[in-house]
Amino acid sequence: MGLGRGSWFAAVAGVAALAVAGCASQNPQPVAHESAGYSALEWADGSEFRISRIDLETATEAVPGRDFKQVSTTERWALGSESFASFGLDREGRLVGSMMENQGIDASTNRLTSGSRVGLVVDEEFQPWPEAAGAEPSNELRQVESGDSDGDNFVWFETPDTALVATTWKIFAKRAAASEPVLLAKSGDNADDPSLGAGMGGIDPVIHSNRVYWHTTVGPEIGGMLNTQVVSTDLSGQGKMRIEESGAAYPVSLDDAVAAVRLEKLDGEAEEEEEEEEEEGELNFLTMDDARGIVLLNNDGTRTDLLKIAENAPEGSFFKTLNGSGSALSFSFNGETFVVDTKSKKVIAFTEPQDSYLEGLAHCGDLVTWTYSDASGEGVASQYVYNSDKQTLRAVKEPDLFGNSLCQGEYLAWSVRDSSNDSALATDVVTKWKD
Repeated sequence: MGLGRGSWFAAVAGVAALAVAGCASQNPQPVAHESAGYSALEWADGSEFRISRIDLETATEAVPGRDFKQVSTTERWALGSESFASFGLDREGRLVGSMMENQGIDASTNRLTSGSRVGLVVDEEFQPWPEAAGAEPSNELRQVESGDSDGDNFVWFETPDTALVATTWKIFAKRAAASEPVLLAKSGDNADDPSLGAGMGGIDPVIHSNRVYWHTTVGPEIGGMLNTQVVSTDLSGQGKMRIEESGAAYPVSLDDAVAAVRLEKLDGEAEEEEEEEEEEGELNFLTMDDARGIVLLNNDGTRTDLLKIAENAPEGSFFKTLNGSGSALSFSFNGETFVVDTKSKKVIAFTEPQDSYLEGLAHCGDLVTWTYSDASGEGVASQYVYNSDKQTLRAVKEPDLFGNSLCQGEYLAWSVRDSSNDSALATDVVTKWKD
């Protein structure tokens, strides 16, 4: 899970009231589906990709006090010298995230001015964890950019970089039974060949079956052939890093597998005319433009290609914003939000609001939650909650949504901004939901 739209330290937000207009049903009913074929995607075996489309306008409005209750917020850090950004929830609905002083960045130099402390929010007090075991003492300042939680264990990555692509990073984990975090991996590590260059790219680690998975792009030298890989290591920090799949990226943890985007080609393997246009020493970083499908890295060690982009798909078709839980995998593709059951191959599709993009996609159990923002970054004022088992769709009407969501068990969290105060930082609202 990421830390919301853009960099949290640049966000402006605050607490907003949970406003709900119109009538709402106490017991939402299954929403109507419209069955249709979908030619831009197909199953890997070549069979037709059929969808059940749901109109977002049919969502039942969720009522505070009836459908959910608010249990905590991070309002106290919206203004002041400390900035908190969450990346997970534990099973008790407590936020885990990072705290920085004074937003952490010098705008004039674009360099970090303070490092992150990671810990839990307990009774609206931040309780930082101790320094990680196995990490060499360092005065290096690092920020947390993303992390993940399975409710008991936590993993995150830190980087001193403020650029869009992190070239120097470290991955840490905190197990439920451990008194302190451990260092799992760093950018200089390489599972394939120590002579290869440091890993680069959006790390985004996820927890799966006591291992931590992430993707990284490695190459022998500047301007050389780059190879994008999904790699993993033991959550305890005791095992060695191993390559799970080459030519894949953006791992998502499901019950029986890790899903990942299958790339059409490895980074750097461009067409001849594209290669001629590249300047000497230029690096080809991973982009979703290279994606051609989704592969399942099964727990038994086998690989199953799940679906692929059809040859007749519109130009520029690619996956965006993946997440999942259980057997359900969700993503955005060509203006639709999909929830795909990887076992039954049942597919739910929601047509996205015009000129908007999916944000804050979070999964836990049968629940999927998300929102949308328009091209200017303004939210569409609805936090959607879909129950894949009961096939119900609810929407929290919140005018100041800011695009970050978290989900753990019966707890959902989303971020809001204070539209009346440009100096206020993003605030997380944690809620507990009823069936």
